Amino acid sequence: MDSGSQIAMTNSANGSTGVLVEGGNTADITLGGIITVVDDITTETELDTDGDGDNDGAFARGSDRYGVRVTGVAPLVGDILLESGGAINVAGNNSYGISLEAPLTGDLTTIGSISIRGDGSYGVRTTGDVTGDIRLIGDISARGEGAVGASIEGDVGGTLLIQSALTATGFRFTSRPPERPDGVVDTAENKAILFLDDLDADDLLVGGPAVHVAANVAGGVLVGRAVAYSGAGIEGDDDGDGVKNGDEDDDGDGVINRSDPDRDGNGVPDAQESTAAITSYGSGEAILIGSTTQDVTLGAVGTGDSAYGFINRGSVSALGVYDGFAANSVVIEGGPGRTVDIEGGIRNEGTIVSLSFEADSTAIRLGAGATTPDFQNTGTITAATSSKETNSEVTALRIDAGATLPSFTNSGSVLATAGGGLANTTAIVDLSGTLTSITNLRSLQATLNANEAGDPVTGQTTAINVAANTTGVTIMQNGVASAPTAADPDSDGDGVTDSSEPIIVGDIRLGSGADMVDIRNGRVLGGIHFGDGADRLSITGGAEVRGGVFDSDGDLDIDIANGVLEARQLTTTNINELNVGADGVLVVTLDAENGTRPGFKPPCAAASSNPARRRGRGR
Repeated sequence: MDSGSQIAMTNSANGSTGVLVEGGNTADITLGGIITVVDDITTETELDTDGDGDNDGAFARGSDRYGVRVTGVAPLVGDILLESGGAINVAGNNSYGISLEAPLTGDLTTIGSISIRGDGSYGVRTTGDVTGDIRLIGDISARGEGAVGASIEGDVGGTLLIQSALTATGFRFTSRPPERPDGVVDTAENKAILFLDDLDADDLLVGGPAVHVAANVAGGVLVGRAVAYSGAGIEGDDDGDGVKNGDEDDDGDGVINRSDPDRDGNGVPDAQESTAAITSYGSGEAILIGSTTQDVTLGAVGTGDSAYGFINRGSVSALGVYDGFAANSVVIEGGPGRTVDIEGGIRNEGTIVSLSFEADSTAIRLGAGATTPDFQNTGTITAATSSKETNSEVTALRIDAGATLPSFTNSGSVLATAGGGLANTTAIVDLSGTLTSITNLRSLQATLNANEAGDPVTGQTTAINVAANTTGVTIMQNGVASAPTAADPDSDGDGVTDSSEPIIVGDIRLGSGADMVDIRNGRVLGGIHFGDGADRLSITGGAEVRGGVFDSDGDLDIDIANGVLEARQLTTTNINELNVGADGVLVVTLDAENGTRPGFKPPCAAASSNPARRRGRGR
């Protein structure tokens, strides 16, 4: 189909198909024109049946329409390409932009745009196996109840690469209208203004996931970004090896970068690539990985920084928009009795966000059956809500019972936050008991803000909850050395610039194993709750820990070799041993007025090479 050509099927019958391809043939399918297969809705105004200023009823009329359909049992041998100038526009319930039902021996690449409108519809759906790569580069939008942007249900022999603006929603309006001001009623003059209470039930339907991966992907899932050099450009030397960026050969194809139109070697010209922006408006997941009918395995995308089964270098967002719609950005879980195995681990270099109103918000959830050895975060993970009336749960990373994740390392930002004072915010919670190693090199925070009236805050803030663990957890915080500048000094002289100082905000709750909290740099602001087991708290490198320290069985060693522990508990904590080194400071607050006896009680006198560094503050 040549560029500039058209297939226009307006007011099309149920079951209409723009391009039908039968498997069992050998051919490349190149789509450079515009394919339109739509219903008889011609204007938006005809949908406003009750005259209230917003449209009513279903998003589409009719059903089972296809932009491109590939059918059959035998494979189609060849590549399918929707070129940059191509576009597919389909309207109909249970309809498809591209439906790949036959096996494909080749690659599926969409660089042009795909738009689908209708309940239960799909922008791209593959139920046949694909031996090569699936590359979703152009914009994909799906609108309707249960509508899905892209669903991969047949096995993929290569990589699933997503670099598109890909959205799914059942909402008629994806921006929240203003609330009606007090005393304002509908009149002929303000009828054109849409207020929040004007919305009907059919304006607030729930879409499906923006992306659903329900099959094996041998080359992993990469939510990618456009190829770019640093600010130094093509004549710079990003890796410091003495060779200019333009004279490197990034993909090893024998063509230097300045002469290579595809220097990342992913099969898509660099000029046509963009950074992925996957968005779900409503309670549907932005990305859902898992199946109710089969086990799913994601192989590693590549080597080095790409040696992970799931990598995000773009943005993934779940936006509840309206009150009561939970936000779920990335969900990885098997259906009943099914598993999801992500080889190599999960790596986030981009942004993962969930935002809700008066509802739960979860940025990443590993559900039952999900297994992966490691999670590396160098980007941003944020879960947020505005809950003035609801005790919502806000979680940046949740590991459910039945999932497995042994190790998590954060060198970016992990944040769970809420306004309204009622929600419980948690940066990391492990209900599986499998998370045994947590390393924080930057920012890991759970915060909660009061409402506008300043009412008491009743929600809880928890940075790390591994109370389900019975084998022992090591939590280590350290700084990454960086060179100071005038704009970013190293005020405390510890080799880590001020902007890079690591921090944990919120309580830490541990389980019944032998746990180690090893704070080597930066600050921890929150209580530390040790459970049973031979536990240890170590503070070195000038680090500061400010919050209550608790232990359920008194089997806790505290070593303040170099740093500050400001113990803010109001009662005495029984411990096994306390050591305050020459460069250590222990601060407790004595409250004679209320008769509280804070501090620590070891079985014998505390050891200290510098007793003067144990301080008490009284009132």
